[in-house]
Amino acid sequence: MITKFERKVIAGLTAFLMCLSMVLAVPVSVNAEAEQTQDEAVSGAKQEETVSDVQMQDETVNDAQQDVTTGEEVEEGAAGDIQKLPGMSAESTDAMLNTTSQEDVIGSITLKKDGTEESGSVMLQEDQISVRYRLNVEEDGQYYITATGDNYWDMHVSLTEETEDGTQYVEVINSRVELRKAGTYYLELSDHSSEPLRTIKWKAGKVKDITPGEFDIELNKEKPEAYYRLTVDETGVYYVRSVKGMSVKIRDTQTGNEISSSSFYKFKKENVYEITLGRYSMEDVSEKWGILKGIEKEVECDKVYINENDSVYYKFVPQTTGYYSVEGDFYDEEWNQIYSEEMIAGNAYYLAPYGRYWCIKQSEYTPSDPGGSGGKVQVKVGETYTHDMSKGGFYEFIPEETASYHFRSNENVKLEVKERIFEINGIGTLEGKVDYSVVMRAGSVYWIRLYEMDAATVTWTIEKTKTKTAVTGTKYTAVKGGSDTYDFVPGKSGDYSVSFNGKGGVLVYDDAWNEIKKYYSEEAGESGVVLSLEQGKTYHLAVAALEKDMQWEIESAKTKNGFIYKNLSDDTVEILKYTGKESNVTIPDKIDNKVVKTLGAESFTENKTVVGVTIPAQVTNLQYGAFASCTNLKKVTFAQGSQLKKIKGCTFVRRNTYS
Repeated sequence: MITKFERKVIAGLTAFLMCLSMVLAVPVSVNAEAEQTQDEAVSGAKQEETVSDVQMQDETVNDAQQDVTTGEEVEEGAAGDIQKLPGMSAESTDAMLNTTSQEDVIGSITLKKDGTEESGSVMLQEDQISVRYRLNVEEDGQYYITATGDNYWDMHVSLTEETEDGTQYVEVINSRVELRKAGTYYLELSDHSSEPLRTIKWKAGKVKDITPGEFDIELNKEKPEAYYRLTVDETGVYYVRSVKGMSVKIRDTQTGNEISSSSFYKFKKENVYEITLGRYSMEDVSEKWGILKGIEKEVECDKVYINENDSVYYKFVPQTTGYYSVEGDFYDEEWNQIYSEEMIAGNAYYLAPYGRYWCIKQSEYTPSDPGGSGGKVQVKVGETYTHDMSKGGFYEFIPEETASYHFRSNENVKLEVKERIFEINGIGTLEGKVDYSVVMRAGSVYWIRLYEMDAATVTWTIEKTKTKTAVTGTKYTAVKGGSDTYDFVPGKSGDYSVSFNGKGGVLVYDDAWNEIKKYYSEEAGESGVVLSLEQGKTYHLAVAALEKDMQWEIESAKTKNGFIYKNLSDDTVEILKYTGKESNVTIPDKIDNKVVKTLGAESFTENKTVVGVTIPAQVTNLQYGAFASCTNLKKVTFAQGSQLKKIKGCTFVRRNTYS
């Protein structure tokens, strides 16, 4: 352990070396230990470098090993072009260049195997943004870690493990994490708010493993949540008995999805379910809750039933295909909730009624007719519809085949397309004169709704998208407000670049219309994206121009020394992607005798190899997500005389979970 006196000596030597380096114009990178001691020696002094956004943050992670260094200050006034990372205050970002977020380990937390909850609090001083704890784990298992502060959105929790391969980040999902007794873990708690004094309160403990039964629960201000992990001996429908003032969240760990239901859930023997109980009111909760096997009873249409008790659910098998309604919720055989769907004769459906008395009725129509007639309206491909904007309602569309479908309107209107209640993403214009394409799946139910803008009636149509053919080396024009879809068959396997000279976007699908890439250029100038494609396969590219007509093309990617790049019209180069294997990467000053000016969008995204990057002085732009999810990246160095002007959003964002 370094003493305070030794720290001051190191800090003084470090400051002297940095001043000497500035006189000699030599870029210096100070290691994390030295930087830490320097920070302590000059606590409270603000650094004036304006390219201050380049700090690893967690969502972005405050890595205890990370540095961001520069060889020279950027002139005051250039900061107007620098975009602040999400969650960072002006004061905190101004002092981040040439610093690290590493703090001494201030203590240890023992996670006990008997489930005893540990808790504590720590106050951050004005010059602190984080603290670190060593975690001691008594038993392998799942644990929860939560932290709260004065401002939820400025709070970050990150966890690292020291291994033979170095420091590894441990994923925390919904405040839960799997830990090993033999692991060496460090917990970092951060608060990036601008308050001078901030208090972080934390809680940690072992998640309780349970099987169906009844359990005592106490929730209050000091203990607002409880964490469980459920397994069942038999696949079936179970009733979760809640208590007043308590919320229930259930997540299927196999699918990663949260299960949405009223009180009944279908649990499978082979799956593990994470249950989180919380308070949704200010009242304390102190009762029993439980998970019980549900009781099934079969019912028929047009009969009145009495809801017997909370653990009973009902099975309904329609005699005729149609739409049915009840005072309650319908579910399919997997207990997925059904929203205004046609029920098929002979299929089994399940329901949980709301009231004491209830009755299933067959509906005459659904959804409501936009024309006001009350009849069922199903949209057909190729037909034209006229909508009276003074009347409500929406349309239903069930595709016969999976494909891209194109919506167009003659008048200004806002179009909404959903799969049941879930919005789906396509490309093109949704507001104004609609020109929009979107992929829809055969047999799925889609709802289409029109919202008034300035027309009393709107004429619109839907048709299967007509695709064109794209080949390499040919420039195509995308018309403002429109969307076009192209088929592309690569002549060889490898990397291809799609380039734009304006603000627009592309959705890329495989031959089965599964989305494999989505990209929108945020700049009005030139940009591009890289695709890895296989020879002979058909790919679909849906392209749209957003602000004005633009040109685009697809071509075999230019590669040099692991850098896929694009030559720009101003005789500079944009790096589109790094595919090399080096752990410490130096961006070249020039490629093909042209200055490297831009690191393109997602150029290093999800690279697990790179630990350090040196960026030459001529680079002026870091595009969206350039270094996003680079989990092992610890250091970024800007060459002396850096001309960096813009750092776009999510450039250094890390995938992590707020607690």
